[in-house]
Amino acid sequence: MAQISLYSSGIFNDAVLSAGCTSALNGAIACDPYWIELTSADLYTPLGSNSTQDSLCSSACGTSLASYHNTVAIACANDPNPWSGIPATWASDAIWATFNRTCLKDPSSNIYCTDYIANIATEIDGDLNSLPAAQKCSPCVLGLMNQAQGTAFSNFSPLHVDDWVAVQQSCGVSFPTDVQPPVANLSTPIVANSTGTSQCLSGNLYTVQSGDNCQTIAASKNVATGTLQSINNIFPDCSNLFAGVQICIPQPCQAYLVKPGDTCWSIASARGITVTALLGYNPTINPSCTNLLSGFNICLSPAAGTYTPTTIAGATVTKTDTFATSTVPPPGPTPFRTTPNCGKYYQVKTNDFCQLISLNASVPLDLFEEINPSIDAGCDNLVPGFWYCVEPTADWNATSIDNGTSTTVAPPGPTPSGTTGACFAWHVIVSGDTCTGLEQQFGVTLAQLRAWNPQLSSDCTNLLLGDAYCVDGGSTSSTAASSTTTSTIASSTTVPPPAPTPPGTTNACFVWHTVVSGDFCGLIEDDFGITMAQLQAWNPQLASDCTNLLLGDAYCVKA
Repeated sequence: MAQISLYSSGIFNDAVLSAGCTSALNGAIACDPYWIELTSADLYTPLGSNSTQDSLCSSACGTSLASYHNTVAIACANDPNPWSGIPATWASDAIWATFNRTCLKDPSSNIYCTDYIANIATEIDGDLNSLPAAQKCSPCVLGLMNQAQGTAFSNFSPLHVDDWVAVQQSCGVSFPTDVQPPVANLSTPIVANSTGTSQCLSGNLYTVQSGDNCQTIAASKNVATGTLQSINNIFPDCSNLFAGVQICIPQPCQAYLVKPGDTCWSIASARGITVTALLGYNPTINPSCTNLLSGFNICLSPAAGTYTPTTIAGATVTKTDTFATSTVPPPGPTPFRTTPNCGKYYQVKTNDFCQLISLNASVPLDLFEEINPSIDAGCDNLVPGFWYCVEPTADWNATSIDNGTSTTVAPPGPTPSGTTGACFAWHVIVSGDTCTGLEQQFGVTLAQLRAWNPQLSSDCTNLLLGDAYCVDGGSTSSTAASSTTTSTIASSTTVPPPAPTPPGTTNACFVWHTVVSGDFCGLIEDDFGITMAQLQAWNPQLASDCTNLLLGDAYCVKA
C-alpha cells in the first residue's frame, strides 16, 4: 500500500520538539502520495473517474489520516513551533482539510460533491444565494461551505460571510459563520521544500525580496502564478515564501492578470485561442476551470510561441507500444488530464521537446501526446518541472462508457472541424503520416476516414500535423448506439435526443451529446469541432460562461 511521509528524515534536528511530537510527525500515512499534490495545489475538482476518487478516498486512507491528524494534535499540543510562525500541526491540518472536502459525498445519491459542484459550475467565491433553491440547499453546497468555514485551509474569508448567512436563512439551516484565524504567523525567512539550484530546470533562480509575494513575482517575471507555486512547493496562500530564499522561476510566457468575472471561455474568446490551448498553457488550472482566480497571472501562450497547423506529406508510420504492468504514483506535479494509469513518469527539463522525450523514453510520439493530452498540437507548451507519463498501462484509456460493442474515448488532442465525437479509436497525426498509411495501419477505407473526419479532402492532402483523427467511428450509418455518453453521427435527417434536454433546446438536431461528469464547453467544442456561439444557438439555456451544464441532459452539437 502506498504511504505518505510528510517530512524528510532529520528535518526536526534543529527544532525544539518533544520526542513524542517528533515521533508523531514522522509517522507514516497509508494514503496515496497524490494527496500531497492536491493539498499543495489547493485543488477542488473532479479527479477524472470515480475509481480514482474511490481509491484516494478509501476508508483505509481516511482512517490512517484521521489517526495521524489526531496523534499529531495531541502529541504536539504543548510543543513550540518547529519553525518560526509555523505550528507542528500545519501540514496534517492542511491535508486533512483537503481530504475531507475532496471526499465529501451527497448522502442520497452517493456522488462525489466535487462532481456535483462542477456540474452546477459554481465557484465558492460566486454568489451562492443566487442559485436555485435545490442547488444552494443541497447537501454538497451546504456541506462544502460548512467545511470551508470550519478550517483555515480554505478560501473562506470575510467576503463570504454575508453570502453564507443568506444561504443559511434561505435554506432554514444554522451553521457557524466566523472566519478562522490564519494558522501560520510567519516572520522568519524559512521556506519548506524550497527549490535548490540543482533542481531548477529552467535555470532561472530568483532571490525573494522583502515585500514580495507570489503574484508580484509572477507579474515581474511574466509567468503563471500557479506554475510558480507548484514547482516551488509554495503553499496555496503563499505563506511559506520568505525574503532571502532562492526560488525557481518557470520559463516566461505571454502573461495575463485574471480579472473579476473572467472565465476560461471569455479569456480564450477575447484572445483568439481555444480553451484547450489555454488549459495546456496553464497545467495547474483544472479542466472545468473552477480554480481560475482573479488577481493571479495565467499564460496565454507557450514559452516557445504560437502553433500554426501544418499540412504534411509523408510515408506510412509504424510504431511499437510497450506498456507498464502496474501503476506508480507521480513523483511530483503532473499536468491536468495526464493519465493516472501510468507506470513511469518523466520530469520535463528546459529545452526538452516531445520528439526528444519520445526517443529517450522509448515511447511512440503519438502515444506520448495521447497519454498527456494537455500537450498542444505543436508540443510547445511542455512545462519544466512537471512530470509527464511515458509508460502507461495497456488499459490506460479504457472508460466505463460502452455502446454495447466497444468503448468510446475522448480525442487525445485537438480535432479538425466537424470530426465525430462518437469515436472508439484516435490517431494523432505525426510527420510522415498519409491517408494510405492510416488505412493500412487501422484497416479502414478512405470513405470511412472521410465519414468520421469530414474535413479531409478527397485526395487527403490536408492532414493537420498534431491533430487527432478518428480511425474507428463504428458504423457510418445515421445513428450510433446510445450510452451513458451518447453522441449520434450526423445524417440527412434529424434524430431525437437520447436523454432529457434543457428548456429551449432545438429539436432540429443531427448530433447529440449527453453530458457526463468532467464535461465542460471547451471540451465539447473541441470534440465536435464547433464554437461556443453555435452551442448557445442550439442550446439557448447555456450561459455565456458555460457554468450551467446539466449532468445527464442531452445537448445538440450539430443542427
